Amino acid sequence: MVVNIPVRLVRADGGLIALDVTTLTLDVDRNINPHAVPYGGSARWAFDLNLSKAVILLEGYMVDSPDTIDVTAGQAAYSSIDFAKSTGSHTNAISAMDWIDNYVTIYTASRLTTDTINTINPYITITNSADTSFKIYFSKSNTTQGLIGGEYHVSMVDASGNMRTSANVTTYLYNIINLNTGSTVLGAHFSATFTTSFSIAINQLVNGKVGNTFTPIFEGNSRVGPYIEMFLGGSDTDITQSMSAGDKVMSLYATLNNSVDKDNLDWTTGAAKKQVADYITGIQIPFNSTYNADGEKYKAMNFFMPTGANMVATDKDISNAEPASSIILDPDADDDFSFIKGTITKATFVQIGGEPIYQFNIQFLPIDTII
Repeated sequence: MVVNIPVRLVRADGGLIALDVTTLTLDVDRNINPHAVPYGGSARWAFDLNLSKAVILLEGYMVDSPDTIDVTAGQAAYSSIDFAKSTGSHTNAISAMDWIDNYVTIYTASRLTTDTINTINPYITITNSADTSFKIYFSKSNTTQGLIGGEYHVSMVDASGNMRTSANVTTYLYNIINLNTGSTVLGAHFSATFTTSFSIAINQLVNGKVGNTFTPIFEGNSRVGPYIEMFLGGSDTDITQSMSAGDKVMSLYATLNNSVDKDNLDWTTGAAKKQVADYITGIQIPFNSTYNADGEKYKAMNFFMPTGANMVATDKDISNAEPASSIILDPDADDDFSFIKGTITKATFVQIGGEPIYQFNIQFLPIDTII
């Protein structure tokens, strides 16, 4: 039985558009022009400047999607906090020195009051997918983590003035995020896992790009905090879910006629995260791999296209392919092999016999940088 190829278009905002492809064509033109040598018995020579051109052709059908949306689909956003590094807010420079060992932080910590939260306490703001923010303060306390005056805290220095270690603070933060008892409810919104003894990954519990909340953010008078990567990777259920064939064609046709890229959004306002950037910036094409199979006959992996002067043969090895289930953290990334960067240059939609079915022919060009 022939099964359609589940291709997904990648939007600039991380949204995915599913296409049921019946025919997939991957075309590459090395742009080599041989020339016969005069009086050389038709011997030929050519320049190969490695100026290849690639085209991906997709043929298939748009049909109605089921009315019921698979609410388990999509991906949850995740972030990370590394206490083995520190970063200054003015220079954004990352220091290999532990945050706890940074002298500016120690100076600030020495001024903290035991079991008290005030304006001198540094803190991390973390926002959930419902846009509700929570503050977790770094305190002076013998209580390793919990609540002080109704505020979440983790102990950065004990009541005797001894600095905690980076591993201590990492553990305390892990504990308070995962707790979901009594009045400590951070665990109802987030989950934390250790990545090292000094760093944790924090996941949103709700799937979707609404979890990409531009947090965690460090705030404090010292202006020196741990190294933080904000929530990324949150993606919605395939945006064509519960759409009719006509809905799908109308949406994609409108997008291709006037696309909005991230550069068109006003990132100076908090409202930017609520806007959408619908520009098609990549494509995910799965294939069955026996090389990467984990005990099974096949494993679904994604095609990738490693371009650039610094790419060597090992960069193009099949072992570098990413699973078809991989999360796209950043649609603008140049080093993400889970998809191919580029955009649609031509699309044709044909309604068949007045039925709610549309045939499509789409031309996608792999491109690393689009201006």
